[in-house]
Amino acid sequence: MRSAITLVLALTTIAVAQQAAQTATSPEFVKFGSPGVTPPEVVKKKNPKYTREAREAELEGLVMVEADIGPDGCVHNARVLRPLGMGLDERAVDAVKKWKFKPAMKDGNPVWMQVTVEVLFRQSVRP
Repeated sequence: MRSAITLVLALTTIAVAQQAAQTATSPEFVKFGSPGVTPPEVVKKKNPKYTREAREAELEGLVMVEADIGPDGCVHNARVLRPLGMGLDERAVDAVKKWKFKPAMKDGNPVWMQVTVEVLFRQSVRP
């Protein structure tokens, strides 16, 4: 019983330490619409490719991705808010992580901002 309690305490200590480390390094995000703030703008974007499974199923639709844009204009983290499935969610996140932005600005200085990006999957019509 004592080893089980020690294990629980060790895991709890690790989780608390990880949370503290993440909080210490988490950027401060500026909210869109705040006074003196301009949103980031996409300057370079590459569209994701379909997965074979989604193409064969003729799946089309939208994946919503939330992305953390840094003062350097790069995407530092991205996560799916609204999935589509069949591997397209991962393809959307991978594509957005490669996008480049003109960063959000607050009073003339580049800042962190979270944005929601819509990635549309539509199969092209072939004659």
